Amino acid sequence: VLDADAEWDRLTSKRTAVEDILSKVVSVAESFEAKGVEENNVLKLKDQLRILQEKLDDTVKQEKDINIEIEKGNDDDDDDDDLFDDNDDEKTNENKEQLKKHLETVQSLLQDRAERVAQLSSQLQAAEIRNEQSLANQGLALNITKKMSCENLWNVQDYEDYLSTLTDECQIEDMKKFLSLLREGNDAIRKRETLEGEILVDSNERKRSRSVNNDLYRSRVAEGMRSIVYQFMLSPFRAGMKLEQIATGNKFDHNQQLPGEKNNEDSGYPARWTAPKVKMFSPAAFANNLVSSGELIQITTNTTDDMVDPLSGCRFVSAMEIAYEPRIRNVLRNIFRARALLTTRPTKKGEDNFDAFSEYYGLHLIKGKPIRDHFPVDEKERETRKMMMNIEEGKEYDKEMERKEKESCLQYLRILEAEHFGHISVHVHMPYKQMNLKWYKEKRLVFGKRENQQINPLLDKLEEVFIPDDGDTDEWNKERSKILELGLMKFILPELEQEARRDLRETAVKYGIFDAGANL
Repeated sequence: VLDADAEWDRLTSKRTAVEDILSKVVSVAESFEAKGVEENNVLKLKDQLRILQEKLDDTVKQEKDINIEIEKGNDDDDDDDDLFDDNDDEKTNENKEQLKKHLETVQSLLQDRAERVAQLSSQLQAAEIRNEQSLANQGLALNITKKMSCENLWNVQDYEDYLSTLTDECQIEDMKKFLSLLREGNDAIRKRETLEGEILVDSNERKRSRSVNNDLYRSRVAEGMRSIVYQFMLSPFRAGMKLEQIATGNKFDHNQQLPGEKNNEDSGYPARWTAPKVKMFSPAAFANNLVSSGELIQITTNTTDDMVDPLSGCRFVSAMEIAYEPRIRNVLRNIFRARALLTTRPTKKGEDNFDAFSEYYGLHLIKGKPIRDHFPVDEKERETRKMMMNIEEGKEYDKEMERKEKESCLQYLRILEAEHFGHISVHVHMPYKQMNLKWYKEKRLVFGKRENQQINPLLDKLEEVFIPDDGDTDEWNKERSKILELGLMKFILPELEQEARRDLRETAVKYGIFDAGANL
């Protein structure tokens, strides 16, 4: 019970921290969007003042007409005193009273509208002063907003709802990493524009990641490559929603609407859920036009990729944001766990020491053992298999799965020990396309290359989401596939391998503790 309480407290604390990051990231982005709308506010106030002034002028005219009617009635009374009887006098007096009451109403309305005109005029004057003061900053704010491209990064209400449903620390950590990445990119944009536009930013600048990948990401996002790449790539958070629904076997509804969205003729709901297309241009022509206009900057690096291929920086940005999107990562994690294998090989030290009597003999040549054997069977899979069994067979199946999991975990403890003393190397990987007969003697760089792994189960799922449903040219689809492959090979697979090894270790240690306790 105490462990469960501690785990829940830790989960709640992490969720609160992620909510705080989301709130800060969104508020910073919205602050720059607000700086660019002061001029629109002035135009809106002017329009409101014009309409109200017209109503005021109309009320003044009504008051004048009523006064004329009253004056006219007084003159007619003096001229016609001897022409009318008492009944006519009563009607005339009644008309006068009605006119006077109407006049009082109009005068009250006139006063109210005059006060509103005066109040609105003061608001307009203040807005014009603010607009004049911020004219120098508006262009910069609009440029920052364009580079941030926040509409492609999140839907606040959707992510808040998603976060509230998470009960897995790993998924909450995914959310934190994704938002932290976006925050680093947005901060890099602000810093870059600050140097050019001389606008002050927060002096308490956050400590940023020292990862080389993060440095490359920040530099490319600061140059506006995020807003360019999402001209032909589907936004990560929309792709994550599609992938999650498709992975659960549900048909995705392209007409669904996110909170706060408004439909319009230019971008209907179905169009928002598929990758946009660049019409009339090939990727090369598209990039050359952007370079010529100055919108796309070619960054000089240690390699020549950016100079030869201007879109390489854009692909890097998109690949990294796709790889960190929490829903995408969780779906790919489940696929990886179901297919990943464990392989061990002897090191140089191990080759010299291993023989049939060695303590670790048999652990040095494990080839392609499914890592799912080290974890509990998925509940859905368990129930599916037991559907065709009777009660006794079901119990035997459960015992066999528990025995298999326990033996695998205790075996992994011995593998960790052998690795710790330098006798073997351990690899977690997707199935290899092919393995030589003497695979255990191949060099590490050759054996561990991810290019030799079968990543199609992961790549096919991504392409199902990111390739436009109604088709596109082969050149543009190839460009999208390059982004997905880069995301898998450079960002997703390395982290999934590390996660799997960490979880294998944690599960094995737990079984080791229970087994040691049982033997006391």
